[in-house]
Amino acid sequence: MNSTNPTRGIIHETYSFALDGEYSSGHNEHKVTVIEWWKSGELKNKAKEVKVDENNTYFRHTKKNGWRKYNKSNKTFRPKIYTGTSLWFVKTS
Repeated sequence: MNSTNPTRGIIHETYSFALDGEYSSGHNEHKVTVIEWWKSGELKNKAKEVKVDENNTYFRHTKKNGWRKYNKSNKTFRPKIYTGTSLWFVKTS
């Protein structure tokens, strides 16, 4: 890990969906700890995997699909349940 990288951050999650003609949207923030960093390429020293501080939820970044919820025990990604889901990582100190 590069010493300039923080070990803490926030995952911002926004979502929107329509159900039975009703529109709904929301926003969550998850305080996280960085577990793994990208080691090479254009994403070198960027967060690759983070863990939510309050529970066993993980988020993992892939070059193709960006940030997604990740099941660490069986190494699979959880499907996005809302079509308008967006996730992004913000560094803190």
